[in-house]
Amino acid sequence: MEPKFTSHIVKGLIIAAILVVLDLVARKSGVRVDESFIKWLPGTIMILGFTFSGWYYAKQLDGQVSFGTVFAHGFKTAAVTICMLALYTWISVKFLYPEFAEETFKNAAEQLAKEKNIMPGEVQAKATEAAKKAWILAVSGVLFLGLIFGLIGASLGAAIAKKKL
Repeated sequence: MEPKFTSHIVKGLIIAAILVVLDLVARKSGVRVDESFIKWLPGTIMILGFTFSGWYYAKQLDGQVSFGTVFAHGFKTAAVTICMLALYTWISVKFLYPEFAEETFKNAAEQLAKEKNIMPGEVQAKATEAAKKAWILAVSGVLFLGLIFGLIGASLGAAIAKKKL
């Protein structure tokens, strides 16, 4: 009989749900994520979640796993989480919190104004372009950082899992 274990899809969706709820609570409470310890919380939750995912997978299979299978399970969990977070990020930037684009516009205008070789008319045009592409920046950040956290978490999970093979 095939041993039963919790799917990487279920674990990935749980981790993504925790992170989405954390983001919604932080935004509704008015906490500035970039100015507090909360900016480290999502990455920590991801790494711990992916590590736990691999460890628990090996435990459910009574250690009859290899490093590679545990790592693959943890990284597949990361892939599910990252996909859901990328989708949520796109929805939040485009529809839920459009002020993110306005903030991006303001920050881009300030940065461009500091440059000496840009004409004043160009500052407005380039800042507007940056605001239009704010969702690309946000989603690519989720993908890139998620992959890094996935590699770290899956590796840790595979390393700490007890293996009998």
